Amino acid sequence: MLDKPEKFSGHDAKPTFVAWWARVGNYFKYYETTYVKETDKITFVGHRMSGNSEEWYEVYAAQLKQQNKEDDWKSFASAIETRFSSRFEQGDALRKIDRIVYDGDIELYIDKMEIANARAGLSGVIWSEKLKGRLTRPMKKKLSNVGRLPEDDIEFVEVLREVGKNLVDEIKEENRSHRKSPEPKNPKKTPGSKEVKDHNSSHRVNKKPGKKSDKGDRNEKGSSAKKEQSYKTKEDAIKGVDPQLVEKRFKNNDCLACSKPNHRWFQCRGPIVTISSRSVAGNKRRIPDSAIQEEEGEKPQHNAKHTKVSARGVGREESTEPH
Repeated sequence: MLDKPEKFSGHDAKPTFVAWWARVGNYFKYYETTYVKETDKITFVGHRMSGNSEEWYEVYAAQLKQQNKEDDWKSFASAIETRFSSRFEQGDALRKIDRIVYDGDIELYIDKMEIANARAGLSGVIWSEKLKGRLTRPMKKKLSNVGRLPEDDIEFVEVLREVGKNLVDEIKEENRSHRKSPEPKNPKKTPGSKEVKDHNSSHRVNKKPGKKSDKGDRNEKGSSAKKEQSYKTKEDAIKGVDPQLVEKRFKNNDCLACSKPNHRWFQCRGPIVTISSRSVAGNKRRIPDSAIQEEEGEKPQHNAKHTKVSARGVGREESTEPH
C-alpha cells in the first residue's frame, strides 16, 4: 500500500514542488484503477494542498466556476506547474539530467533519469529526447531499429528498457563465444613451423645468391673501409694499370685496382694488380703465381715473356713485357 503524498504549502516549502508533484504522479499510477476520472484527480490534489498553495487552489476553482468552464487534468496540471515551479530548481535538475550517462546498465540509467526528472518535470517529446540523448551509439542504433516509438512517456520508457536488456544479452552471448575459441596471444613455435620458416628463408637466399653477403659485407666493413681506404683518388687506384684493362674491369663490375668482385676501388685495401688474369683449363680458376708469392713473402718472378693467369670469363692469353 502506497501512502498519500504529504501536503504542499507553497514556495520555499519542503518538500519542494517538483518533488511533491512527482510523488502525486506516482500515487496516481499506483491507484490508476481508483482515480479514473480527471475531476477526481483534481479534487485529490486540492485536498493535499495547504497554506499559500491551498489559497491558490480556491481562487483557481472559483474562476472556473465564474466562467462556467469544466476543469480537466491537463489544464489543471499546466496551471499548477506554472504557479509553483521554481525556475532555479528546474534548471538545476536539467543540468543534473545532462550529467547522467548510460554505462550499460539500463535499469540504473532509467532510475537516475527519472529521479532527476522528478524535479525537472519534463514530459512528452522533450523527455524522450533527453532519454535518448544520453545513450551510447550502439544503444541508439538498436533503438532506431524498433521503428515508430510510442509517444506516451511510460510506454517509451518500457521500450527503452527492453532494448537495453536485449543489447546486454547480445554482448554477453558474444563474449561467451569468444571464450569458447580464444586465439592464443603468444603461440609457441612448433618444430614443424620452424623448419618451414628455415626452408623458406633458405629458398629466398638461393634465389638471390651473394646479395645478403654483399649487404652484410657493406654493413660490417663499410665504415672501416671509409676510414682506412688505401686509395684517396681513382688515379691512385689505377696507377700503372693499362687503360684497356681498366675498361675491362669496369665492364665486369670488378674493382679497378685489384680486379676482385664485390667492392669498388674506393673500398679496396689490397694491392694494385697491373696485369690481366686469364682462364686456365676451361672454367677452372687458379690464383696467379705472383699473388701466391706475395702472400708467402717472396718476390714475384718474371722469367718468362708470356705469363698465364686466370681471368673471369676470358678465354685468351695476353702477353706482357716486363718493365
